[in-house]
Amino acid sequence: MTLVLFFSETKEGHGYSTTPPTNRTGAPGQSQCSGCHGTNSPMVADITFMNPDGDVYEPGETYDIEVSIGAPFASKYGFSMLSWNSVDIFVGDWIASGDNTQVYGGGNYVGHDSAPANQGGNTTYSIQWTAPGAGTGDVTLYAGAVAGNGNGSTSGDGGMSISLDLTEAMAVEMPVNVASSLTAFLEGPYQSGGSMSNAGNGQIPLESPFSAMPFNAPAETASAIPADAVNWILVEIRTGTPNPSPPRATTTIATKSAFLLTDGSIVGLDGSPLAFDLLLSESYYLALRATNHIDVLSSNPVTINANNELVYDFSTSETQAFGSQQLKDMGDGTVALYGGDISQDNIIQVSDFDIWAANPAILNHYGPADLNNDGTVQVTDYDAWFVNKAKIGSHEMDF
Repeated sequence: MTLVLFFSETKEGHGYSTTPPTNRTGAPGQSQCSGCHGTNSPMVADITFMNPDGDVYEPGETYDIEVSIGAPFASKYGFSMLSWNSVDIFVGDWIASGDNTQVYGGGNYVGHDSAPANQGGNTTYSIQWTAPGAGTGDVTLYAGAVAGNGNGSTSGDGGMSISLDLTEAMAVEMPVNVASSLTAFLEGPYQSGGSMSNAGNGQIPLESPFSAMPFNAPAETASAIPADAVNWILVEIRTGTPNPSPPRATTTIATKSAFLLTDGSIVGLDGSPLAFDLLLSESYYLALRATNHIDVLSSNPVTINANNELVYDFSTSETQAFGSQQLKDMGDGTVALYGGDISQDNIIQVSDFDIWAANPAILNHYGPADLNNDGTVQVTDYDAWFVNKAKIGSHEMDF
């Protein structure tokens, strides 16, 4: 949008002191002011986007813009400006908010209005621009600027084209509260038919055991233990893609202690669905850590469904856990986490037996040596360890 500023009212067709012409901004396919007014120098012109965040716009927001023009030989200044997207289509809306400015050309242009005489060595025009809607992308402001010497002709004037590129701000997605619906079973307390024993319920502490090493999860305390709770369990939300071989490649972004109930469901400390603040556009891997079973990672990333839920069932197939044979077939169509990792290093080995053997008979007890979670350390816990000795967990569950 170039301003062909002729300040002589005696020259028909060149009297643009009142309203600038269209199609003179120097934008692609348009003429330039210098085509009529010449290029007398020195002359400067600039577009300033008055946004403290830089030349970035938020869709739908209104911004102050200044067009500054200066030349020592000039007594009048004018401008014409438009805003185009990347395919040269008019976008955004102009507001003639400052003195001696106007919106014209069907609303597509903004420019000077009755450019005052004796503006001296420089002047600044102030206008406003309302940014287009989301998804518009990059926008360029093209402007033609004129410095007129007021001699009634174009001789001795200066004209130049200027532009400013604006970038659409990336939308920042905010996390939302997402409920989880997770199912898993532990081999130790598993009975049959998709049910676990809660014989050790009375020994479960109010404080989560996962704040200690090697888990180092946030400390959490329940006000009461659900009557059907089998044990505490730690749920991790992860991003990234698992490596088929070491090292671990997924990253834990959220961790919460929860209760594992007799039917395999996992709930929050108040008995409601365990919830996390997550991005709806992302998918996540889910990991479970138990106090004395092999930890597991979901075999696939999980997408948040239309009800804002993360749903995953570790109990339906061995392939529900990442890695080779990380879940144990219980013989009734259910799979469970392998029991026996008393030392909590994700390997079932002699060191686990050593911990059990040091105190093989304890009543009314809560601890990792109680593999079947019945509140008593005894020979049945050794039996649970023996059948799984030498079982190795996935490297993705390394700490």
